[in-house]
Amino acid sequence: MPRQRRVGNWIAIIAAAVVSFAGGRILRVSSVGTAAKAGETEPSDSHGTPSLGKRPSAVRDFAIALQDGSSSQLAELFSVVTNVRKSAEMERVAARLLSDEAAASKESIWGIVLARWSSIDAPGMVAFVERQRKNGALVAIEEMAWSAWGAADPQAAFEAVRTRSKLARCAALRGMAQVAPEKVVELVWKMPDAQFCISSVVRDGRVPIERLDELRTRSVYDGSREPVERAKMATLAQSDPAAAIETAKSAGRVWRDPVAWSFGLVAREFPAEAKEHWEELPDSRARALAGVSIARTLASQNPDDAIRWARESLSEPVRDSALVEIAAVIGGQDPVAGLELIQEVGWGEVGRFYEIAESESGKVLKGQSHAHSTPIGVAQSLVRQLATSDPEAARAFIEGASDGVREELRRAAGLEKSEP
Repeated sequence: MPRQRRVGNWIAIIAAAVVSFAGGRILRVSSVGTAAKAGETEPSDSHGTPSLGKRPSAVRDFAIALQDGSSSQLAELFSVVTNVRKSAEMERVAARLLSDEAAASKESIWGIVLARWSSIDAPGMVAFVERQRKNGALVAIEEMAWSAWGAADPQAAFEAVRTRSKLARCAALRGMAQVAPEKVVELVWKMPDAQFCISSVVRDGRVPIERLDELRTRSVYDGSREPVERAKMATLAQSDPAAAIETAKSAGRVWRDPVAWSFGLVAREFPAEAKEHWEELPDSRARALAGVSIARTLASQNPDDAIRWARESLSEPVRDSALVEIAAVIGGQDPVAGLELIQEVGWGEVGRFYEIAESESGKVLKGQSHAHSTPIGVAQSLVRQLATSDPEAARAFIEGASDGVREELRRAAGLEKSEP
């Protein structure tokens, strides 16, 4: 991933705090009352609205911005928090955030608060977060806080986090990688259990490619080596498709087939080159998986091209699996088109080539089965979606399906059986 230009140092800190939750995790705040007490927020009036006249101006303005549900809310919050200069005031801002149950679950808002606080008093920020965590008022904020500290002051964060939990160490390293990718490669090996934090160091694509090779050489577990290899492939896929694919071929088998994954990356930027390199692959499981990966990626860019390529270039069972994946991608915007592809494929089992089995027992090897879409799984999702906008079209599709799946589809759509 190309390195993004930083606009102001603590803008990068915000990114470091927020990316800790890039997986879509939602923060959970258990006891609003406990949180408010711990942060010593000011009282509310009889309607539960903060008594703005009794608050410092930053806390008052922050409270007002929290109540603004418009698209400019984050910009307003950013503007307010930027003007805070004292740690005690930041603590009151954080406590006010905790007292708002809806806002307290938004990692984007916490990213702004923690980023600014870490630039003022990172140790005080972490102490506050840990104190609230012990009181049961915060869950999962600690990771964001350490990531923000790592971006605000890598060396100080490193010294402070070395004796903390693995979660804290990895989060701090991820923040460091946002602003000091060269330095973090040196620091990671000075951490306890360094191997388990390597994925955090490389996850956001900031580490230069030459340092990735160094990390890979010193990584002894698949769990630490694979993220490094993927980071290198992702970087190369932006500018050198052939090198990305060759890197995947030389990676060796880890959790998932790296060749298939690299073809998906290349197809995002260079679809024609991805197709050409795929033609050069020998018949193998890797070629089959790469074909599905290309089709899935093309579907999000040019559905017609994806369908045409899958029909013309792939053979069964790879073609059927690719069409199911395409249906899953395009069905979000056009459920009818997705369901038509499912009808074309049929209801049989697809994707057996995804699995690796022991030659004698036939048992699928743990960790080697790729997750993939199935006709019935995709169809259930799409008829449920279609039923909300066009119940008759959904019912017509269901009635035309085979007997073995009709009832499952009907239940998924929430539609009663049509009267004879």
